[in-house]
Amino acid sequence: MDKKFIIRAIGWTIFACLIPVAFICWRYGIFHKAGSIKFSGLTLVSIIVLFFFARALIGYIRAGLVGWSMFKQVLNGVIKVLIPIATVLLIANSMRNSLNYFVQALCVVLVSEAIAIPINPFPKWVYEIQKEAKVTEMKEPLDYFISEFLDKQKGEK
Repeated sequence: MDKKFIIRAIGWTIFACLIPVAFICWRYGIFHKAGSIKFSGLTLVSIIVLFFFARALIGYIRAGLVGWSMFKQVLNGVIKVLIPIATVLLIANSMRNSLNYFVQALCVVLVSEAIAIPINPFPKWVYEIQKEAKVTEMKEPLDYFISEFLDKQKGEK
């Protein structure tokens, strides 16, 4: 992996995950005392941000896997079914007591994610992997055809 990819991946991680979670933790005092955690709806909002980040990261890894496998099938199920259901459950639970805090947190997350989207290096990485896989898939039959054709040509001469 090149340096530019790593820098963009770190930037994406900061804006897609760390800034939203840090803001929620700081603004709402989730860690209000040293060594103590205040578990509230806002803690759940932080967990939701982490879920979306994990979902995206797992999605890029899944897209980089070529072909079918049971691992890829389970990964698809986790991404498309389990994480969204858990996220909706956590959102509903966190909104019970603190709708105003939730709206403010969503605003910060929205701005942070808007910055994270263009610096995300993973879509291009997935594209490159898939492009390489397609070239390999196309080359093998072509190589076979050419070698068979050339062998026949040499045998006839």
